[in-house]
Amino acid sequence: LSKQIISQQEYNSKMSELNNSQAQLELESINQIEQAKAEIRQAALDAMIQSVNSFYDAKKERLQQDLDDVTNGYTTDVEEAKTSANKKLITEQEMKRRQLEIKREIAAVDKQQALFGAFVNMALGITKALSSAPPPYNLILAAITAAASMVQINAINSRPLPKYWKGRKGGN
Repeated sequence: LSKQIISQQEYNSKMSELNNSQAQLELESINQIEQAKAEIRQAALDAMIQSVNSFYDAKKERLQQDLDDVTNGYTTDVEEAKTSANKKLITEQEMKRRQLEIKREIAAVDKQQALFGAFVNMALGITKALSSAPPPYNLILAAITAAASMVQINAINSRPLPKYWKGRKGGN
């Protein structure tokens, strides 16, 4: 009978081991859940970024097609316009104006897309900086990241768009 009965000390030791083991399993489970949540958040962010970039890319493709249509659908040569049913006659000035207008729109979309990317990168950088070190160091890292990002955003904003060939109506 004494062999079957364990001492109170052994019982407490076994219960402590069991509780520690159970706590470790619960901690691992919580870590797995948090990891899965982080992966879902990252996948959602990636999908959002990809969809916005796809929007910009589709817009640029449409504008590029418009530019190709102007280049391929019009001619400044009277003889070519007479012999080709697919080409319409247009003045050289009007063709350049249309081409430059479309190139300006493409540059504006490129600029918008670059700004979007810079703002997303700034947000991600600040978030990473805040979680990478204890206060006040994380705040310092976040401020440095924000400042560097603002320099990049300012550089993108200061990029000029192509100018109109000979001014434009309304003066804007």
